[in-house]
Amino acid sequence: MKSRSSQISVEVLTLVDVREQSTRHTWTLAFDVAYAAADRFVLAVPKAIAADIRLVDPLVKEVDKAYASATPPTLPDLANYALWEVVLRGEKLGAFTLSLSLDKPAPIEQGKTGTVDLLQVHVPGAFQETGMVAVVKADSLEIRKSEAETLEEIDTRELRAELQRPGVFLAYKYRSLPVKLSVELARNSFLAVPQAIVTHADLLTAVATDRAQTTEALYWVRNNDLQFLVVRLPKGARIVSDVFVNREPQQPMRREGSDDLLVRLPSGSTTRDAIPVRFVYEMPSPAAGEKLGWWGSIAIAPPTLADVGVLETRHRVYLPDAWHYTSVSGPLTRIATERGWGAVRRVIDPLLPAFGPNLAALERSVWRDPPSVPADLRTLYGLQVPQQGHLETLRRLGPPAEIGLGFRGKKVSYFWNSLFFLAALLVGLRLWKEPIQSKMLYIALGGVGSMLMTGLLGPANISVALSVMLAVGLVTGLWFAYGILSVLTSFVKRKPKPVVVAPPPVPTSTPDVP
Repeated sequence: MKSRSSQISVEVLTLVDVREQSTRHTWTLAFDVAYAAADRFVLAVPKAIAADIRLVDPLVKEVDKAYASATPPTLPDLANYALWEVVLRGEKLGAFTLSLSLDKPAPIEQGKTGTVDLLQVHVPGAFQETGMVAVVKADSLEIRKSEAETLEEIDTRELRAELQRPGVFLAYKYRSLPVKLSVELARNSFLAVPQAIVTHADLLTAVATDRAQTTEALYWVRNNDLQFLVVRLPKGARIVSDVFVNREPQQPMRREGSDDLLVRLPSGSTTRDAIPVRFVYEMPSPAAGEKLGWWGSIAIAPPTLADVGVLETRHRVYLPDAWHYTSVSGPLTRIATERGWGAVRRVIDPLLPAFGPNLAALERSVWRDPPSVPADLRTLYGLQVPQQGHLETLRRLGPPAEIGLGFRGKKVSYFWNSLFFLAALLVGLRLWKEPIQSKMLYIALGGVGSMLMTGLLGPANISVALSVMLAVGLVTGLWFAYGILSVLTSFVKRKPKPVVVAPPPVPTSTPDVP
């Protein structure tokens, strides 16, 4: 009996991995040798890249890259392929695999498209050749279009284990030759991610009577890979404390030729939690020892951060007590307690039926406080900014900004309050004998008008409107008391009318009849 020759079946598993700068082809040849063992076979590789293909496998003994077959194999487009004879270290029967790979530079520029063509390896002498193709790409690449010939698109879960991996976007299989696949890809640009972000900027400033300022700056920094936090202090400011990064003190430092403060941030952090960065600086007084005048303004300039965004700011300012602070300028919002009808309305609102939306929701304002520093950490800071005097709290969604505070001496405020009170009182007394229409106009303008003005004036100027309201109320009370007294007096002085008694009737006499 004559022995049967080897019958070689092969499935070519091709993985195309497209990166931004290169394309990698990996071919896994899954052989199945039947009937008789074989120790050699012929490969057909694309001639244009034959010199760059790597075939390094422990099963391979040698590769003859100059192989010439006496009988040309049957292969479509044979002229574009080079034939290799692969000799194994020993005869093989049954299933085994060999791997080849090719790394080819193929950069795709940002904002432009590129085309990747499938490069295929064949086994011309095989009894049967089939295959599967999987395409993997980088995250920044987008597949715009794919054109396939003699390839059947399949679900990625149908791929063999050698091709199964996360990120497979295209999967095909084929049963006959030739095969062709062309994929058009575009490279998208990644948006720049901040290296660090400040979730909260918490500033505390104490202002002296001669305008000298001491400020504690506390930044909660969430760092990705920033080396230094660059802080630009206001002009003329100087650091008066160590810089604390979480629990580690640092000596202040700056770049050569620059006054910017450099804060070294920790690297290699395994968490993304915000860490506190704290330091204290002071601004000297332009006129040391000279107190604030009768009126004027105070400018408070905060530090700024270079190339780092700030999500939310809270700036607390402690001011001298001997002055009233009439106005605040700048992008920060002044936080004041709710006055007026708010408390009364919250009580009666559930009792009053009404159509439409709930108006109370339109006035609701919620500000979250920055994270608090643990007490044991604050004791490490050493220098503390004094917290005494008149407190103004300002907030903003965004970085700190310059604040302008208008002030007026309390004596000046008392003078204006007295002046408006006396003026309103004298006007009311002047209308003492005027008709009721004039008095009602006085109450409307002076009383109700002043009450309406309290919603437009700042907290420091509301006392003027309240003084007018007090004078109008006092005059109205006097008018009311005088009216009641007049009514009572007139009632007491009224004389009773005399009672007229009618005389008794005179009896008539009847003459005697004889």
